[in-house]
Amino acid sequence: MQKDDRRKCASKRTFFSIQWPKKYVCCIFVWNDEVMKNVSTSKPTPSPTNSKTKRGFRFYLLLTLWLPLAGIHLHCSPSTSPNEQQQETPQKEAPLQDASTEADNSDASTKESIEPVYDEGTQPDSSEPPQESITEEVTPELPESTDTVETTPPPSPRLLALGKQGQIAALALTSPWSIQSTGDLKKRSVSARCAGRHCIVVHPSPEDALSLFDPQDLSNVTTIKLDTGADPRDVVFIDSNRVVVSQYGTSKLLLLTLDTQQKTNIDMSPLADADGNPETLRLAHCGERVFVQLLRLDHKTEAPTKEGAAIGVIDIPKGGTPTIIDTDPNTAGVQPLKLAGQPKFDMPVNCTSGILYIAEPKPLMQGGGAYEKVDLKTLTVSTLKLDHGAEVGGFAVVQHGLYWVISHTATGPAGNSTHLNLMGGPTHSTYNTFADDKLDELILDPQQDLLFFPDNCEKSPQNQQCVSGIHVFHARTGKEQAGGVISLGFPPMEVAIAQ
Repeated sequence: MQKDDRRKCASKRTFFSIQWPKKYVCCIFVWNDEVMKNVSTSKPTPSPTNSKTKRGFRFYLLLTLWLPLAGIHLHCSPSTSPNEQQQETPQKEAPLQDASTEADNSDASTKESIEPVYDEGTQPDSSEPPQESITEEVTPELPESTDTVETTPPPSPRLLALGKQGQIAALALTSPWSIQSTGDLKKRSVSARCAGRHCIVVHPSPEDALSLFDPQDLSNVTTIKLDTGADPRDVVFIDSNRVVVSQYGTSKLLLLTLDTQQKTNIDMSPLADADGNPETLRLAHCGERVFVQLLRLDHKTEAPTKEGAAIGVIDIPKGGTPTIIDTDPNTAGVQPLKLAGQPKFDMPVNCTSGILYIAEPKPLMQGGGAYEKVDLKTLTVSTLKLDHGAEVGGFAVVQHGLYWVISHTATGPAGNSTHLNLMGGPTHSTYNTFADDKLDELILDPQQDLLFFPDNCEKSPQNQQCVSGIHVFHARTGKEQAGGVISLGFPPMEVAIAQ
């Protein structure tokens, strides 16, 4: 070891110094005098629990040695040869950074201030010169663990298909959309929604129930009973553990917490017509703000009332009290968003641009209906001009100016006509079918730019062109995807995506 190297370690507090390998010198210092006595006399180090020696060791390690020893990085400085000593120039020590400056440094290493540690009520030895705080760069290391940690694998994306009588199938969400599992809920179903590992199917009266299951495994189904006569029609996830259920037969929405199955009623009667029941139907949401269709009909005859149809707006904060939003403070009472016609079908919503879209069908001979949109920032309603030329059906929004629109024109021996068109795209007339029911369900997968359309037609002598199953189209071109229709073994009436 060179003389200058030994000088680097010159201190009465030096425990020992070594030179290894030949080009490096390593110094180990001891802060505590009593520990130094124990070291110098080869006495065992007192227990750290002793208040006099609890201060322990502090190691001052100069610059970084590249190789770790036994999992600990030994920090050493280059040895100074006589030739190198003449070339050395003194460097000014960098000033210490305060806490606010350190907080702004977000590089790979962290700044750690190393200072003597004292017991409570104990002061530094005044006979010794004060020790300066030393700022050194330390690369953080995580402790290695040999424990095996069991983790739940992330759910695979699923396309859920639902039959009218409760048949269900979970398919891979990517081509060729192979069936992963099937089941049978054995109940009439009107709606299905999924989020992550939860799917919920809605069963209206007389079942008055929800079916809750994991789309990865359809064998384990939990039935959640609702009040008799609740007549649920739709459900929406406002987060991974809370859903809101519309109940056509009562004046209340239902807030359901899935893990505890706690039920909380949200009274919607302030927005009702004279019979006290606003007849809630389809739901949509942006975050914790929920939008609900209010038909406001005479509940016995289903005739329109003077109040007219509307959209109710409710804020449902986690851990807070649900609040109905008054959309017109200038009018007495709590006001919903009034619509021109009766809403129906799913309501596409773009939370980023702040637009909610609504289809309002009428019989073909009465004009076929119209579309409206809601500005979610100003809570105002305006007309959405779409030249449908037939009875309005369900629709999906790819982007502003590009819409998938369902319409109906006739009823005949083959059933009700359903026409699926891409408006604003390169292909207008896309797909036509006949079925006993008017087909108004479809779902858009924006991640893959695909549209899924369930056709529950049944082949017959009058309907030879029927191709039952789920049809898949490119969302922006209207082209039906290769592989044809996805056959399920039952006629699908709705689809949902779990991802």
